[in-house]
Formats: sequence, structure tokens, C-alpha cells
Amino acid sequence: MDFYAEQIAAFPAPPILIGHAMGGLIVQLLLDRGLGMAGIAIAPRPPQCVFPGIRSLLQILTTRVERIEGMRFLRLTPAQFSRLGHPASRQTTDPLYERFVGRVPQKLMTAVALGVGSRLFFNHERGPLLLISGSDDRMIASSVVLANYLYQRRSLAPTDFISLPGYGHLLITQPGWEQVADQIIEWLQRQLGCF
Repeated sequence: MDFYAEQIAAFPAPPILIGHAMGGLIVQLLLDRGLGMAGIAIAPRPPQCVFPGIRSLLQILTTRVERIEGMRFLRLTPAQFSRLGHPASRQTTDPLYERFVGRVPQKLMTAVALGVGSRLFFNHERGPLLLISGSDDRMIASSVVLANYLYQRRSLAPTDFISLPGYGHLLITQPGWEQVADQIIEWLQRQLGCF
């Protein structure tokens, strides 16, 4: 978080922050620090005080663990990815698996699932926030993103929620992703008057 905060603080003007999953959580935390002009959190992991959902916890507990140089990493198998991340055939998801699925530290994912280090303080004036979910997301359920939205409304800044029917966790890679992008741009136009 401190690394990203330093990078953002060095920009000549506050940027629009956009993140997916773990990146969506980082967007929320950075906005809470008063950084960024606005934030788009796509299928975001929830902050502390928002229950991540049973499915998300089970995913972390059942994901394959790999040990590399004494560290433990989680990595979805192609079958898990196909089932959880993208409601499509394996022919469609296998190339995406190779492109997007990497190893993540088990300790980090466990901490995030338990809300460690992801508390929001709502002390700073923050930019507007848009939380987006896919109705068919089996990794971070739309109901979790909705609960996150209801929690985020404690902020005085504009906070909005969009659930897109028929989209999964990787809604920005699915056919029709242009509609997702259009909704984000329209929201930014309403909030910031740009684009």
C-alpha cells in the first residue's frame, strides 16, 4: 500500500484508480487514504468488517498449495479457474488461465480473507467509488460486493454499485466487456465531468 501511495502522490494530478479483485481492495484502501480522483473496484475483495462469503473462504482453503524456496503459494488449477472465474467452456478459459492466473502468497490471501490490514477509517474526504460485480461471479459473489457497497456508504463521498447479469469474476475479459467499459466511462462522466 505504501508503495502505491508514494507513486500516486508523485503524479502531477490525482489519477483515477482502477483495480480488479485484490486490486479492487487496494483501490478502496487508497481512496480511504485520500488518494486518487475516483476509484473503480471491479469484483473487489472486501475490506475488514465485510464478510468475504463462504465460497471465497472455501476457495482459499481448497486451492492447491505450492512451496517455492520455503514460501507457500496458492494457485488455482485450470478446472478451478474455469469453474470459478469465467462462466464459459474450457476452450475459452484455458488461454485465459495461462495469461492471468499466477501464484499468490498463501499468507497474503489468508490475511485478506480474514480482513487483516484492510480496515477503512472513513476519516479522509475521498473520491467517488464505483463497485462492480458480475451476477455469476463464483469467486467474489455479487452479494459480497453489495454488502461492501452498503458498508462503503458510510463515507460522505458518492458510492455506487453495479451488478452485471451474466458476467463472472473476469467480467472485463468476457464477450461484452465493452458494455462494462461503457458503464464505467458513463459513471466517470457523471461523477467527474470528464471523458
